[in-house]
Amino acid sequence: MANIHFFCGSFDPPHLGHREIARISRQSCDKLIIFPTHQSPTKLHSPFSSDVDRFEMSKFNFSGISEVFIDDFELKSLNKNYTIDTINYLKTKYPDDKLTLVIGSDQWNDFTSWFCWEEILETVNILCFNREQISDNGNKQMEYPNVQFYSNFHYNISSNKIRSMFQTKDLNVKKFLFPQVLSYIQEKGLYQV
Repeated sequence: MANIHFFCGSFDPPHLGHREIARISRQSCDKLIIFPTHQSPTKLHSPFSSDVDRFEMSKFNFSGISEVFIDDFELKSLNKNYTIDTINYLKTKYPDDKLTLVIGSDQWNDFTSWFCWEEILETVNILCFNREQISDNGNKQMEYPNVQFYSNFHYNISSNKIRSMFQTKDLNVKKFLFPQVLSYIQEKGLYQV
């Protein structure tokens, strides 16, 4: 039985925080699958870059980390794709393996508003990276024993902040992006005003 982690997101753009989550996650699993989303059900706006661009940037961002795979299942979904749909897809593809959903604390804070959140908790383990402080980690850990919190994570950056940095031509943006991702964004002229 393999231990498979999966990490879903808009990755608009993917950044070094995402890469570090993948690197740390890979230390405790056999395989990590990255799912760029077509449209996040929890976001009111569509992604700022195309599905193709986000898929390509994800391939660059996570390159060089062994046993990390980019899957286009969520990008190909014609309907709104929920995490439970991705879980069902993975259960069909890997029926005998242990699945762990990788999320950030911002997602955990809204988790009980997710579609089928209770079923998700019953079906997979969750590894939550603390992007910000969660005041009741201990209580949540006891309430949901299959949820683990990784608190030694210090990348307080978001894709939204990076897009803003591009729009204001802030040269510090390069320290938050993998070099190939930065080159891709510049070559394609993404996130410009």
